Amino acid sequence: MTTEDFIITLFCEIDEQLGPLPTPPQATLWPSEIVTIGVLFALKGGPFRAFARWLRRDYEPLFGHFPPPARACPAC
Repeated sequence: MTTEDFIITLFCEIDEQLGPLPTPPQATLWPSEIVTIGVLFALKGGPFRAFARWLRRDYEPLFGHFPPPARACPAC
């Protein structure tokens, strides 16, 4: 199983478990995408900035509305 297949499978499972959730109009990601990114970060580990670069560089098509780097981690 490739990493991309793993991310897609993980997203599908999370989306199924969360069910329909309200999304604020200004949100750029669905709640399932946010939880998937959080789980991936927990599994991958390391600093968030490096994780965000990895996710954007290799898997941006999966998260097309990923916020720009400056907004991805306001505390960094």
